[in-house]
Amino acid sequence: QQLLLLSYLLSRGQVFDVVVNIDGFNEVALGRLNDERGWDTAMPSVMHLGPLIEAVDAGTLTPQKLEALATIQRNKEQVNRVSARLNTTPFASVFIALERYRAIVDRRYRASQAAFAALPAASGETSMVRAEPKSGAGDGAALYDRIARDWMTASELMRTMAASRGAVYVHVLQPNQYATSRTFTPEEAQVAVNAGSPFKPGAEQGYPALVRALDARRAAGSPWSEQDGTHLFDRESSKVYIDDCCHYTLRGYELLADAAASAVAAGWGEAGAATRR
Repeated sequence: QQLLLLSYLLSRGQVFDVVVNIDGFNEVALGRLNDERGWDTAMPSVMHLGPLIEAVDAGTLTPQKLEALATIQRNKEQVNRVSARLNTTPFASVFIALERYRAIVDRRYRASQAAFAALPAASGETSMVRAEPKSGAGDGAALYDRIARDWMTASELMRTMAASRGAVYVHVLQPNQYATSRTFTPEEAQVAVNAGSPFKPGAEQGYPALVRALDARRAAGSPWSEQDGTHLFDRESSKVYIDDCCHYTLRGYELLADAAASAVAAGWGEAGAATRR
């Protein structure tokens, strides 16, 4: 998606000084869910694209799926209402209570998405709208190696496009709670860690493949600035995760922004050195 968006913006004449690509989690966590459904890992997430296909092709909707879609919508509206109240309350005590309640309803919302994704299609063979089926055999390590390969290929193409327009390209592998050495406090763990999360297996099993891909690229003499953020939060004492998926508190975003800025500065220096040479 990042590659497609960058190519579109460049085709419209957008000028960039720096292109910062922060990714990794969606590729392995959602890629795994796609693979389980029989979709190609490079397709948009089954959690997001699935409901759209169901809406377009009503023939594949079952009563269970209709009910699941309604549940997703109700939970999403509740998350939005609590978030709006959270952002406007002037009272610290109310903020703390709402923040904890938001974590509960957000977890409920994501669970309803996962439940929908797990429901089988009614008539996949006769549906007029279908996602690209998965390509290539293999599961386990082979699955994540394939995801990492596609991930790195897309990054290389983004770097090439950015460089062709004189822009510095920076690639940051985002931190995630299921691929870290961080020690969680009981309070943060209650919000951030969920043994039943549908994203947990993909992150746990997929991040090592992404790190290996980054290490191999650096060993080969990477032509752009990269930042492995998997251990970015390891020594931070403040709470950095706001849910059991992948989103951060303000402090988490500050740390990520600092890491990206450092990578930009390094990339700018490398670009200047290359120009001088």
